Amino acid sequence: GNSVSAAEHTIALMFALARRIPQADGVMKAGGWDRNKFVGTEVAGKTLGVVGLGRIGREVARRAKGMDMK
Repeated sequence: GNSVSAAEHTIALMFALARRIPQADGVMKAGGWDRNKFVGTEVAGKTLGVVGLGRIGREVARRAKGMDMK
């Protein structure tokens, strides 16, 4: 159960970084917004490096494969 939760959290953080959510949040809290700066990147077709294929690493790899990542 915890391995799946950790893998899902990892994928969620990866999405946040790919879509530049932390940077956009900071700019919005400061009162600004420039949509063109925060378009983001698709993860499909991208290569994901997983360091260690233990329980959590395998779950992350399985989910990444489901999103058409290499």
